[in-house]
Amino acid sequence: GTSSTNRNGDIFVIYGKLYSFNGLSGEKNWESDIFENRLRESLHSIDDQFVFCGTEKGIYCFSQENGQLVWEKDLGDAVQAQPILGKGNRLVVITRRYKVLSLNKITGETNWEKTVRGAMKTPAVTEDGQVYVVRHDGVLVSLSARDGKKLWELKIDPSVEAVNGNVPSHITLGDDGTIFVGGRSGKLYAFQGTSGPPKDAPWPMFQQNRRNSGNAHDGKDGDLLPKSQTGFVQHLVTDQIPGITNILAEDIDKDGDMDIITTSNGGIGILKHDGS
Repeated sequence: GTSSTNRNGDIFVIYGKLYSFNGLSGEKNWESDIFENRLRESLHSIDDQFVFCGTEKGIYCFSQENGQLVWEKDLGDAVQAQPILGKGNRLVVITRRYKVLSLNKITGETNWEKTVRGAMKTPAVTEDGQVYVVRHDGVLVSLSARDGKKLWELKIDPSVEAVNGNVPSHITLGDDGTIFVGGRSGKLYAFQGTSGPPKDAPWPMFQQNRRNSGNAHDGKDGDLLPKSQTGFVQHLVTDQIPGITNILAEDIDKDGDMDIITTSNGGIGILKHDGS
């Protein structure tokens, strides 16, 4: 499974139970009292207080301090993707039966629930709370932060559709709201809004950052989030990376232009921005 790390250096990992380890010494801080073989190993997120774990039936919220269960939310369905933390105590969850839910991260109460047929990958959130999800038929959908109402949808090139296992990648956002998504066809697309070319990305990758926190407030610029956009223009970045699953957008060589690293079934791809 995937581990995550908080600002104190504590490491959280799921192996049947949820465990917390001291990142410096490797000593175990605690383990949760709940042994739940339905805890999804890769599907957890953290903020400064809690660990949110997806299960085969819903969500558990644990205290980072002692591993005690704070609340449990029975969704009647398995969590399909990593829970994502946004503004205003919102926790966004996608289930196996394509429900997209906004929960209150403090209480577990439901803010809204929306069915998006084919929603399957980890979502992303913008500065004003819009939720971006990708469907398995290659359509991007934006949902309102207030009530989950569909605001718009964008059709990706048909070759990105989930045909013969051609599943779209997780969503990555640039700081200007540019949306990056790819699929097993080898194509990587950038959907660019009206505010100019991408530079750097406060939501640069699956699970949000290198600490895998899944927390929209956890970027290198504090609470900076990518702004939502309209009027997107589709750009084909490359068609030479088959099986794209995850995308990292970052200025690797510090020249002011954003570069892209992708992971795929065939390994790692690096796309260096030449300024054009």
